[in-house]
Amino acid sequence: MDTTTPIFFTDQDFNKQLEQAVSFALAWLEPGDCEELMPHLVAVTLDEQNRPQATLIALAMDFNAQNKYGLLFDLGADFAARLADGERLAAVFGIFEAWMVISQEKVIGDYSEHPDRQEIVSVTGLTTDGRQNAARINISRSEQGAMVAGDMNWTLIGDDMRRVGQNKLLMAFDIGYKAVMNGRQIGDK
Repeated sequence: MDTTTPIFFTDQDFNKQLEQAVSFALAWLEPGDCEELMPHLVAVTLDEQNRPQATLIALAMDFNAQNKYGLLFDLGADFAARLADGERLAAVFGIFEAWMVISQEKVIGDYSEHPDRQEIVSVTGLTTDGRQNAARINISRSEQGAMVAGDMNWTLIGDDMRRVGQNKLLMAFDIGYKAVMNGRQIGDK
């Protein structure tokens, strides 16, 4: 199988898939109890006719600074190994609870400890050719401590303020995926 075949995945298709990933997040937030929301990935593959298929991946693992990138690399590699012939990853979207700080100055330290922090659900996308898109859902808490969805902001590709869209976890998944796919290409020669 030739794994160098270009993938036809337009910005319009990419943004449509971002909207679907945001819809997943909003549906989970609606009841006000979303302990199973975070974290999730939505992997969008294309078949040989460029028809998209979304796969929801629940990340039931403990993320910490020492293991999260390795775990996502391994997950991307495993995902690639399970794809049928002719299927390709077009994009991956991450749905993560996060902290955001909007500041005129560089933020030093952990965002979760900053006095001006805002809790958000970050939905970020990365295509295999490096394009990124993102949205964020501002979060408040009910009296019972449940997450409640607030305003939503779309982040445009190329926006200078889009740190929320630069998700290194998605990049680790993509690198793991490409490592296996490149191995398939070498093995097919």
